[in-house]
Amino acid sequence: MAGIVECHRIEPKSGIFCLSSDMWGKALLQGLLSGWKPAGALRAPGIEGKAWSESDLPCGYGCEEFYLGKVMTDEDAIGLADGLRSYLERLFHFYGDRERALKEWRHVRPGLLLKEGMDADLLIDANRSWSIEFIESFSEFLRGGGFVFYWDD
Repeated sequence: MAGIVECHRIEPKSGIFCLSSDMWGKALLQGLLSGWKPAGALRAPGIEGKAWSESDLPCGYGCEEFYLGKVMTDEDAIGLADGLRSYLERLFHFYGDRERALKEWRHVRPGLLLKEGMDADLLIDANRSWSIEFIESFSEFLRGGGFVFYWDD
């Protein structure tokens, strides 16, 4: 089942990044394949609930208990951004440069995701496809450090 992952900056920083669960999974997997070594998600502050199971470790960035909220630390966010940057560098090298990669790289767009109260900007964000622009935009958000993230289907 496709869903939306909402990423909210931890105070005093501000910002939100919204993406599909498909893009979340692809970003995590590509980060891991590109050398990201996450310490793992933390339970969002003030969230009550059952203890996480061993299956959630070491990463814990899957959809289990997403609705309760989890935290990606500064270290993990910046490490994932580095992994995605490494991925893009390999992609650009393969095509020769960024401009040629933008023209030639093909990607598949997920089904349209919409939720109540979503404005036009969040609708566009949540329905981005796995593209160079998406990876660059998400990496820029990640470079800002830690955030709380929620799953919303």
